[in-house]
Amino acid sequence: MNDMKKELKTKPVINCAIYTRKSCEEGLEQEFNSLDAQFEAGKAYITSQKSEGWKVYKRYDDGGYSGGNIERPGLKQLMQDIENGYINCVVVYKVDRLSRSLSDFFKLMETFDRKGISFVSVTQSFNTTNSMGKLTLNILLSFPQFEREVTGERIRDKISASKKKGMWMGGIVPLGYDIVERKLTPNLEETKTIKYIFNSYLETKSIDLLKQKMNLEGMKTKQWQAKSGKTYGKTKWTNSMLGRVLRNQVYVGKVYHNGNTYEGEHCGIADEGLFNQVQELLNNQNRRNNDTLEVGKYLLFQKLYNEQGEMFKCDACIKTNKIKNKTIKVRYNYYITENKRLKCEKVDKTVIELTRQFITAKHQNLMPAENDEIAKIDWDNLGNQRQKVLIKHLINKAVYKDDEIKLEINRDVILNLKEYQSNKLNNTTINETFNHQIYISSDKQIINIIVDTRTNKIIPTKVDKTLLKAVATGYRYKRAMENGISLSILSKQENKQDTYISRISMLGYLSSRIIENIFEAKHAENLTISILEKIANQSSDWKIQEQMFAKHQ
Repeated sequence: MNDMKKELKTKPVINCAIYTRKSCEEGLEQEFNSLDAQFEAGKAYITSQKSEGWKVYKRYDDGGYSGGNIERPGLKQLMQDIENGYINCVVVYKVDRLSRSLSDFFKLMETFDRKGISFVSVTQSFNTTNSMGKLTLNILLSFPQFEREVTGERIRDKISASKKKGMWMGGIVPLGYDIVERKLTPNLEETKTIKYIFNSYLETKSIDLLKQKMNLEGMKTKQWQAKSGKTYGKTKWTNSMLGRVLRNQVYVGKVYHNGNTYEGEHCGIADEGLFNQVQELLNNQNRRNNDTLEVGKYLLFQKLYNEQGEMFKCDACIKTNKIKNKTIKVRYNYYITENKRLKCEKVDKTVIELTRQFITAKHQNLMPAENDEIAKIDWDNLGNQRQKVLIKHLINKAVYKDDEIKLEINRDVILNLKEYQSNKLNNTTINETFNHQIYISSDKQIINIIVDTRTNKIIPTKVDKTLLKAVATGYRYKRAMENGISLSILSKQENKQDTYISRISMLGYLSSRIIENIFEAKHAENLTISILEKIANQSSDWKIQEQMFAKHQ
């Protein structure tokens, strides 16, 4: 008996983590929910192994998270504690609580094996120390993944088949309709607003003017609950909201799905002829707006390319800044490709300065006639807008590569600059410092002006306060959930959607070195919050995160 007691005392303590998960949030508000039931089952199993030194270390919950991926705060914290050496065993109610994806499960098991972590499923008996046990585990895990994928296919097929029949399949209810017995039914009061929007747009021919008019008249959006007087979203009209209404085919009794349009079960609100007139006007305005981009907002509109020949598109965002208690909206313009984002202000400033130097200097490698034609341009007296028009006329193409920009000028254009010339000749001399940046193409038709990357970087280093704020917010959300505040409660406190809280909280798991680089602006300008989220979601291993981040430095 004494030998048995001695043996029990010498048993090593095995810290057991109990992981619980539920895919949806329904029922989590109950006093005793599914997560509690899973925990109690795990706790009872650990208690039965008390003689082996097992004890409950900590509970890790993921309520409202799918098992199809590993983007879960509770699982992230579990893996972090495993890396820190706090845990010896992971206990779950069923295998699919940990993961419903074979590939994700294998990654988790690799970490468990590397750290010597035991894995136990309370309701499924297997032993991963032998080949038969591993085969059993793989078979058990294959069923949840198969079930999840088949269920997804069924849902997608069901939605597609239903849409083809013109059925409403859920989502945000459009203005002008209510849901009655799962079908779109016209709301008489909101129908008047829809007809007003379509008719007024044809009169004003401007979404911005229509927005101002509707806001002044106090016309309510769908987010305004007239009966209760409460709001659950924006109560003022915006350009994007009106644009979605004017483009929505639901108002002519149709349903859109995967690029196809089908006749809907519901009644249309707008006349189809009126709807088509609006579409034609919208399309014409888009073309006109693109033309106005050529001078002014986007100096290199349809002229800037990367080294692979991909043309940069024009983009913009509106940010709200507070200055002396006043809210000011500022527009930021960008040239973008799939992998690069350049501030127009920086690029355009560089291009203007290069052109100024080119215009105000004589060049040894140009013909005398070309130098004479350039000398007739009085750059300083052209004015900013006129200078930009000249640049658009002069530059045939611009190529961006690794903080270096090359401007291509067709030599024939130089001999056709009368519109920008004055009678006064500039007494300019050869500019030696600029001369080495001009190269003539092999066919002698194109002049290449190249920015020296050592002396004229296009993108200066600047701390991105938006990224810093997002990381700080993510860390705050992470700490709140670690302290026991549920996702639903936190979203109410922050007045944010659950998906936003969950997404931003992942930034709290970023490597400290990555955060230091962000704080010191040691990253590419195209680094965005979404890229940081992907890095955090990809792996909890800081080394792997830092390797991924290195691509954006």
